[in-house]
Amino acid sequence: MGSIETHYCRNCGKEFLTRDKNLEFCNLGCKQKYFETTEDRLRERTCLHCEKVFKPKYVHQKYCCIECSYMHQKVYREMAKNIIMKRRQINESNNPKYLEWKNEIFQRTNTQS
Repeated sequence: MGSIETHYCRNCGKEFLTRDKNLEFCNLGCKQKYFETTEDRLRERTCLHCEKVFKPKYVHQKYCCIECSYMHQKVYREMAKNIIMKRRQINESNNPKYLEWKNEIFQRTNTQS
């Protein structure tokens, strides 16, 4: 293990002792406050759903409001579902085993009627 070193918290400036040379904050609370309120991290950005420019409250905020967040996720899930269905259709329609199975089913159905 390394020796104990004196560090200064990036958020509050408090002096603290640690063996971890990469530690920048005196505690988890200071780290969270620093990343939630740092001005350059909270500059204006564009909402991913409605494209409205907004000032975020949190560092990782991507949407201007909760409604945009829900709507964007709903749209994204629907698009992903459609892509998966199209891939299945393409794979099934080009697969020789699938086509053989499909023809057998149609033949059985037609002979039973």
